[in-house]
Amino acid sequence: MAKINLSGPITSAVLAGQPDSASLKDTTILVTGGAQGLGAEITTQCAAAGAYVTIADIDDTKGRVLASSLGRNVQYIHCDVTKWSDQVSVIKAAIRFAPSSETPATTLDHLVINAGVMDKPFFIGNETGMTNLDDDPSEPDPTPIEVNTKGAMFSLKLAQLYMSSTASSTTHKASPASVVFVLSPESYVTLPASIIYGGAKFGARGLFRSSRVPFANKGVRVNALVPWLMETGMNAGADGLSETLQSLGVHFVSVEAHARVVMHLLCDDGVAGRAVAVGQSEGGVFVDVEDDDSGGDGIRKYWELLYGGWLGAREGRQKMYGLMGFQDEERVWF
Repeated sequence: MAKINLSGPITSAVLAGQPDSASLKDTTILVTGGAQGLGAEITTQCAAAGAYVTIADIDDTKGRVLASSLGRNVQYIHCDVTKWSDQVSVIKAAIRFAPSSETPATTLDHLVINAGVMDKPFFIGNETGMTNLDDDPSEPDPTPIEVNTKGAMFSLKLAQLYMSSTASSTTHKASPASVVFVLSPESYVTLPASIIYGGAKFGARGLFRSSRVPFANKGVRVNALVPWLMETGMNAGADGLSETLQSLGVHFVSVEAHARVVMHLLCDDGVAGRAVAVGQSEGGVFVDVEDDDSGGDGIRKYWELLYGGWLGAREGRQKMYGLMGFQDEERVWF
């Protein structure tokens, strides 16, 4: 397939509807971080559409249980996304997992870059145990950058090498292959007390923005999901983050609703170069943030979505600022 053009914004009405997943039947899909949370739901919905899905994760127990529960068209492969050799092995396994054909598959159809971790603690506190210059500070934990940025970069590079402009030879479809990044609210807005995770996810957004044109030139679509808060293992592991945010009036949106957006991005051959955000409401609000030159890089649109919901209330903003150690709302910009 020849190169494709980047597309215009997707309407919220389309995103709120059910995706036409028929095009995913018999395709090969790799989901990193696919053993639990949003990744598990994406895996489940792709498998239900008839795709051959490979789960890449480090949680062997959850990964194997999920693969077994979904049937023979789902496999689990242990993969630490921070290790290049692990990612090479898993993408080859995903390609070989394609349905039987006289011509073995040599390319991957779809990749969902979902693996991610947060800071622990989520809000960075003062260094303890330092009383004078002779005391040494502890080394910061680079895991969020290793997983969220370095791991995403490894996945993207392998997509460049193992994705062709068309679906695998076993399906004989004209559909373009695609990559979907799972980003974060902090890819677009800054929480001053979440430095490492925010920086890592901003880096992942940079990979999305930088790759969509060269990938489109070779016929591969690159899109992104900007999720809202969900009840997932990642949030639960962030030292009381869920409870803290719920006390501030935050409403979480289901993993099912988020995964449905990913399905739209996987299934719609005409969508390329778009970032879709989920906002809080009953069932979720779905908005293309117009992360492109004409839309102002998505920042303004995402701020409108954010401030139209939870942070739209002055009381909510003041509580959040206070939680981060800031007292004067007017002096905080993010």
